[in-house]
Amino acid sequence: MMMAVFPALQGALDERYQHHQLHRKVMGVAHILGLPAIDLTKNLAAVDPDAGRWQAAPWDAHPNVEAHALLGRAMAEAVEKLVGAGWRKDAVKH
Repeated sequence: MMMAVFPALQGALDERYQHHQLHRKVMGVAHILGLPAIDLTKNLAAVDPDAGRWQAAPWDAHPNVEAHALLGRAMAEAVEKLVGAGWRKDAVKH
């Protein structure tokens, strides 16, 4: 099991991101519990820190297709670091 912390797609995702402290607390709890975790905020911010780019629509702060693709790759890389590349052979292929 691995926990993924998704950012709130509002405002900026860089150092101005309003929920950094909350994310640190959640990641800290995961660490205490021995649960591997990844905070995906930096993955989006590295490409574009404007959260609006990643929204499904201006009125919908859910991740859009591009955000889902980027976050999926980041999560796959995190899993691979944790368990090795062999997990992919058991993954469902589409």
